[in-house]
Amino acid sequence: MPKTISSLNTKRIFLILGVLALVGCIGLLVDTIAKRELPKLLGEQVTYESVSLSILNGEISFKKPRVQVDSAENQANLNIRSEASQISIHGFSLWNLLLSRKIKVDKLSIDSLLLGIVLPELKASKTEKKEINLFVRDIFNRIEVQHFDISAGSLVVRKKGSYDTLMSMKDIHLSAYGIFVDTSTVHNIFPLDFDKSETKVGQLYIKAGDDYTLSGESLQIRDTSFSIENLHLKPVDSRPAFVQNHPYEKARIDLIVKRLSGKKLLWDFMENRTLKLSAESTLLDRLQMNVFKDKTPPAKPPETRPLLAGFLNKLPFIFTLDTLRLTDSYIQYEQLPVVFPRAGKLYFEKLYMSGYHLTNDPEEIQKQAITTLDIQSDFMGQGKLKTTILLDMSSKRQEFSVSGTLGAMPITYINQTLAPLTGVEASGHLHGMTFDFQGDEYASKGKVIMEYSDLKVNVYDQNRDKVWLKSMFGNMILNSNNHIDDTLGYQEGEIYFIRYQNKGFFNMLWNSLRVALMDITMPFYTNPDFTTPGSEPKYLLDD
Repeated sequence: MPKTISSLNTKRIFLILGVLALVGCIGLLVDTIAKRELPKLLGEQVTYESVSLSILNGEISFKKPRVQVDSAENQANLNIRSEASQISIHGFSLWNLLLSRKIKVDKLSIDSLLLGIVLPELKASKTEKKEINLFVRDIFNRIEVQHFDISAGSLVVRKKGSYDTLMSMKDIHLSAYGIFVDTSTVHNIFPLDFDKSETKVGQLYIKAGDDYTLSGESLQIRDTSFSIENLHLKPVDSRPAFVQNHPYEKARIDLIVKRLSGKKLLWDFMENRTLKLSAESTLLDRLQMNVFKDKTPPAKPPETRPLLAGFLNKLPFIFTLDTLRLTDSYIQYEQLPVVFPRAGKLYFEKLYMSGYHLTNDPEEIQKQAITTLDIQSDFMGQGKLKTTILLDMSSKRQEFSVSGTLGAMPITYINQTLAPLTGVEASGHLHGMTFDFQGDEYASKGKVIMEYSDLKVNVYDQNRDKVWLKSMFGNMILNSNNHIDDTLGYQEGEIYFIRYQNKGFFNMLWNSLRVALMDITMPFYTNPDFTTPGSEPKYLLDD
């Protein structure tokens, strides 16, 4: 009996030892497979200083990973250099590792990512986009990630053979869930989409062509909402250098937005690769824009420019903004004309705007064709200006209408604009003005009613010499009718302006008001457009 028990115990011991040996062999096999396969997850192009692996915890970490991509295809010479302090993968399945080529993981984290890209040209070509696309896609086709995380990242893009930075981002933080790899095209540089994500960028810089840079701070994108602070479109050159570096006259724009934000921002690419954007609500807070145009360089050869509706319809992407708001902003336009070489300036303080149904999407235009812009500001820091602009986005003739009022202000403030462009200086007091006109791509028609008192004018020639006779007789006529309650015809100015086909929408608005103001303030004024043939296009080469 004791021998039987002893024999049974011996069998149990051997059985246990056998099981342990089998488990050990399986563990050794799994460990061998894991050590062989897991380091390959990031691809052959990624090297690293060391790797640590915990199979039981489902974790693997790559210390100081580096990647280098050099493309010589078609002499593209695309260079990618990237490094990080650590890449960590958490929550991978043992059986998934053994039975599937694509491993599922709970989280992929990249700490202190530094990504540098060198392009042979200012913009990435299709070949270069393909190289970056395939590199990113290759990693995420091997790893199915539930949570993707980047912390303290940086991105720098440069042009080959130049020290100029085309783009840079600092202090990048990305947290994304439900990662989807877009395999529909190889020309999307970042072929990933997320069910839910949050991105933060501390500083952003983009070289926007040869003349401007774009910078911003505190960029935040959360799912379909975004915001960015201190957005600055800055000219590279000073005013004199800007004029010298352009063979034709060109506007120099300096624009700052304290905060830009939007909600329910959606984008997609159509079958022809056209970008389609839509947003429910967009806000520009405390925008400041200074525009300067020096007319002394020659203008470009005449070419027909679209009005605002036509410009929006010709954008290289499709967009819809249900609401666009501008708050507490400032816009200044300064121009040095050719005929009367003294800078004329107009500006708008405390500018607020609400835009409704801004779109160039044919489907949205079919539902609602009218875009509305309601604008309020202090014109020249003095008169309360209220304006409503209606754009018919479906009109082939780019039809529009403008109406509004201007509150009381000294007329002398208008001289900063009126005198350099018309050779007329006025004084007196404006008690109020209303305007209402309609237009299309050819001409505008309407009227201005101006209530004023103590109006006086001085007329000058092109050499800044006062034309005494015109000034004297003009004031004699005006003095007999200088009463606020006067209803004589000269207080109503007629708008009829044939558009300069090589000028834009706001030039047309200003000139429409200008001819009416000259009709009111200059007793000898005759509108030359009344004698212009009705079908003949008009161009402005010197102004």
